[in-house]
Amino acid sequence: MAYIASLQSKSIKALALVAPSTAHFPQQRLHRIGRPTLLVTGEKDDIATSEWLEEVAKELQAEHQNVPVPDPSLQNHHEAVARNIAQFFSRTLLT
Repeated sequence: MAYIASLQSKSIKALALVAPSTAHFPQQRLHRIGRPTLLVTGEKDDIATSEWLEEVAKELQAEHQNVPVPDPSLQNHHEAVARNIAQFFSRTLLT
């Protein structure tokens, strides 16, 4: 629901969505973010697939990153996900 909040709040300057659910992603609002956005997925995720998120990223004019992990879930790979998000926020908010 962070995505919905970002549409309504001017205080959110950038957004990172980690393995967003295809069922809960509001396709009709994709164009409204207007902030730097990162979509993160595991390269073997079979729900939020890399191919689907790449299409969404193009629509959003967002960045998409695959985290190279050995299994479909990012659940046990917090450090790798956090590192990608931190680099994105540093690059987009601190420049």
